[in-house]
Amino acid sequence: MPQKLPALPVSESLFENLRLKQYLYVDKTAYHPMLRNAGKFIFCSRPRRFGKSLTVSTLDAFFSGKTDLFRRLAAEELMESPAFVPRPVIRLDMSEPADSDTKEILEEKLAEQLKDNAERHGVSLRGSDSSGAFSSLLRDVNKSTGQTVVLLIDEYDAPIIKLIEREPLVYDEQLLAETRKIIRDFYSKIKSAENRIDFLSSPVSPNFQGWAYFPSSITW
Repeated sequence: MPQKLPALPVSESLFENLRLKQYLYVDKTAYHPMLRNAGKFIFCSRPRRFGKSLTVSTLDAFFSGKTDLFRRLAAEELMESPAFVPRPVIRLDMSEPADSDTKEILEEKLAEQLKDNAERHGVSLRGSDSSGAFSSLLRDVNKSTGQTVVLLIDEYDAPIIKLIEREPLVYDEQLLAETRKIIRDFYSKIKSAENRIDFLSSPVSPNFQGWAYFPSSITW
């Protein structure tokens, strides 16, 4: 009797769900150590629908030390070795704050993501705005765990790109300027917290493919 193949993971972008439901998975976890050793700040550009969110989810599980999800995968051997040290992961999906109609809504959506990460690591979120809260989150997670942080940012430029791509091709210049300032101030905290960060990866969807280092500071 022919062997039944696993089901295809159509529209499934969560690695944990994919593995628990035993969907078909093409093992690319052998590249995780290579990615980690390529540099501290990694910018990953890939076309749309190319598995970027799944990659972020897989890296989250990998750095968090969820070994059970990697059984019979290439990364399992590394994760079970004494050399492997799990890290606290802060994970942001910047496509969620995109399409904010006011700067207040953008700040609120950023705060929601930061709050989710704070609860994940059992710390309190502090700060008068999103950039201050982000800075305190990086500091407090590092301090409470005693470990440098892994920072995963999906679609880091989405809040800007979504405004520029609005139809018709006319956008609110004031909202764009306000959004740029909020996002610039937000990401500037990465540079000041560099000693608290073990690894940072950010996949995006540009019109080209390639690898480059994620800038230590961002200027729009």
